[in-house]
Amino acid sequence: ILKERLNILTEHSPKSDKQRKLEFVLEQVKLLTKSKFHRLYSPVLTIMSYTIYAESPAAYYTLRELSCVTIPSTNTLKKISKRVDENYGLDNLSYLHLRISKLNEYERNMLLIIDEIYVAKRLEFSGGNVIGLDDDGNVASTLLCFMIKSLASKYKDIVAVFPIHKLSAEKLNICYRKVILMLRDLPINVTAISVDNAATNRKFLSDYLCNSNIKTHIID
Repeated sequence: ILKERLNILTEHSPKSDKQRKLEFVLEQVKLLTKSKFHRLYSPVLTIMSYTIYAESPAAYYTLRELSCVTIPSTNTLKKISKRVDENYGLDNLSYLHLRISKLNEYERNMLLIIDEIYVAKRLEFSGGNVIGLDDDGNVASTLLCFMIKSLASKYKDIVAVFPIHKLSAEKLNICYRKVILMLRDLPINVTAISVDNAATNRKFLSDYLCNSNIKTHIID
């Protein structure tokens, strides 16, 4: 009966809340028939699980211990979100490919948002690594964040976070070049860049992106 209801709902686009719930129930029933070593989770369930885990690891652990739903282990989620390069803070492309695979052609037109977050200067030792230093070995006072936001949907994701001691237009440009190289490997189209009106950002746009000649647009 559930399959028949689902087939009727799939004739309509976009997917309704009822359809997504039925798909979730059907997948849960299917996973119950598999051993934990042979389970294949759909991208939708994986993304949902990762979102819950990112919001609260404790809540995710509790949800798994209750065994009321079948969801990926935390080790599986950590593999998805494992960083390619811990020095530069670039997220794993496989995770971004997974998220973007659910978007249509129009939704893959993206806005690249660049913003900085000021943090307290401090160091932490975790997992054998010292956290809180920038590439030059200075204690970071700023986190330079890069986010992509779809122009045609609610999709958005943080793609890179760089610890910075003192932000300059030159450092901003270096980080930007690393991020844009990564984004070229994704099936998306970055159509615009958004920054606030800080002096560093203005200098980055004028001196580096526009080669000291302000333009209404640039070609990547």
